[in-house]
Amino acid sequence: TLFRSPGAGPLTVSAGPLTVVADDAGLARSIAATGIAWYLSAMGEVYTRSVSGQGYAAEVQAIIQANPRPSPRQGTVPPEAQGLLDQLAVYGTGGQVREQLERWDAAADIVALVLPPGLPWPVIEATLRAAAPAPAPARVLVRS
Repeated sequence: TLFRSPGAGPLTVSAGPLTVVADDAGLARSIAATGIAWYLSAMGEVYTRSVSGQGYAAEVQAIIQANPRPSPRQGTVPPEAQGLLDQLAVYGTGGQVREQLERWDAAADIVALVLPPGLPWPVIEATLRAAAPAPAPARVLVRS
């Protein structure tokens, strides 16, 4: 149960996935998988405990076992942990990422993107462009 002060305003929820766009969807998945594998297998127990406690203990263990020597440059998310990768990351071509972000938009008031470290500028730019809100339609003023 969430405890809030009487008279408090509405609660704003901010959440966001690790996000990667590349022309090659397989490359985008590999980059996202490396980031998730690094967080879960090399960043201490906070992430592993939190994600395991949300019902993904088997997937977390599969990722840890697949990455016995964790590296921020190369990591693996095995097939049995694909569902967890899809819960924590959004990746693929620009169109695929825009489509995947729709579920985040429906769940949070503010969607923040997490970019993996070490991305080259073209990947950062493609990711930001894919995630940017669509421009508002032009308004036409008619004077009489």
